[in-house]
Amino acid sequence: MTTPPAGESRMPDREEELRRAAQGDDPGAWVTFGGWLLLNGRPADEYRPWLRKARGSKLSWQHVSMHFVLDDLIDAGRPDAAFEVLVLSEAASEGEAALVVAERWGGRHPREAEAWYRRAAESGEPAGLVAYGRWLEKAGRGDEAGPFYEEADALGDRAGGLFAARWYATRGRREQALEAAARAVRRAEEAETEKTFGQNLLRQTLFEAGDIAFLCGDADGMAELYARAEAVPYQWSMQSTDWTTAVTTITVSVALIPFIQALVGQAAQDAHEVARNALRRMVRRREDPDARVADHGQLVLVAQDFSRDLALHIPTEAADEAFDALARLDLPSPASTAPSRPEGQPGTLHWNASLRRWEFRS
Repeated sequence: MTTPPAGESRMPDREEELRRAAQGDDPGAWVTFGGWLLLNGRPADEYRPWLRKARGSKLSWQHVSMHFVLDDLIDAGRPDAAFEVLVLSEAASEGEAALVVAERWGGRHPREAEAWYRRAAESGEPAGLVAYGRWLEKAGRGDEAGPFYEEADALGDRAGGLFAARWYATRGRREQALEAAARAVRRAEEAETEKTFGQNLLRQTLFEAGDIAFLCGDADGMAELYARAEAVPYQWSMQSTDWTTAVTTITVSVALIPFIQALVGQAAQDAHEVARNALRRMVRRREDPDARVADHGQLVLVAQDFSRDLALHIPTEAADEAFDALARLDLPSPASTAPSRPEGQPGTLHWNASLRRWEFRS
């Protein structure tokens, strides 16, 4: 929807056009008209009836009409109005609406997004709790994130269990990490028969649990969970990621320090091949079991730190000395990895084979 600014000469024509469309039976048209009236400063008794009319229609916030309305309101700097549209039309619960606004508003005003993420968490819905925890970690406040993950886990949420497990693993709480990951797997197993594409969800959860086992220094546990994941039949869907194109770089989201510690631990006592095998397994880890990874040249695993803009680029066939050098590596501080790059472009650590050292590139 392209909304002309209030006062534009074509505004009466646009209003009449939207009003005519809203006379039909399309809930999307009702929300579009109500949102337009709200955007253009009309009183509540004009726009609210149109939004309320959509109640019971099962119109989702993901509907294309809702996307246009929300985009217009966010672009106009009115997150509260976007929240009102979602709640009055019952396109989302209050917690879900706060999360939708947080993600849209945060994309334009990241420093002002916390209030909306906190509001989503205060609703007590697992998705809001996990989202606020993730926001806190990215803001460098990881210690505050744990209780939100734990609460989502306590509510029986699969994702909450995985995020709690990863949070424990990054703090050396091995037993709690493995127990939380096991809970997430059990929940995915229960959901397998209840949800469309439940098998895919189970595969992904088993892979995630394997990653957590690796962070805990349990290479055997990682191999077992990966094997279980690979044994689960994959159900193709139109929304599945297409990995049939050959690739040479795979990205995983990790806590970088525990990830490096786990790799170094695998490479200890001259067992460098064990570490390389772990990297190969991670690169082969795909949602689609028929996917192909390029077999020419070096394959690279990009370990992207989820709490700061820093990524480790490590070849699956890294030399022994590269693993040994990791043990001596001093990571740049979070402050030194952030300022001068555009948001979302991480600094990177690369192995310089000729100089035999890891180098930071901004």
